[in-house]
Amino acid sequence: MVTPNSENVNFLSSLPPELLRDDETVVLALKPSLWFIPLACSWWLISAVSAACVFMLYIPWIYSGYTAAACLTSALLRISFAACQWAGRYYILTDQRIIRVRGVLNIDIFQCGLDKIQNTYLTLSFIQRIIGLGTIIFTTAGTAGIEAIWLHCSYPLKIHEVLQDTLKTNRA
Repeated sequence: MVTPNSENVNFLSSLPPELLRDDETVVLALKPSLWFIPLACSWWLISAVSAACVFMLYIPWIYSGYTAAACLTSALLRISFAACQWAGRYYILTDQRIIRVRGVLNIDIFQCGLDKIQNTYLTLSFIQRIIGLGTIIFTTAGTAGIEAIWLHCSYPLKIHEVLQDTLKTNRA
């Protein structure tokens, strides 16, 4: 069973104390896998490297160093931003609700009571299956769309099982 460990307890203390109520118990406290960082910026990095290669073919060799430096700087900035996105993302399951916190400059907090959760979906993309990750999607009663996503979770099958068990316990 997946339980909050000391690492999770450490990051829970960094969240606002008002986020968790005294009458609820934390069942899961997660952060996305560190694979979130390269996956979040992979298409951007591939595009930047491709553009750099094209520019280096058509720009005189004297300026190619500037092109390489500009591409490297922009890649490092994008990776840094993805690391900040990872650092500001938390997934919490309590005995009463799910919580997703995300954001770097603008913080977005999604909270929903377990009694309002209509469906959960576990998706495993090809890349996620290779590195052992998954994404959990939540839909709620009364809406037609996806309400929250727990992106790039390690041990997705185990997490989804704990989530399903908690939902069953709450509905009983």
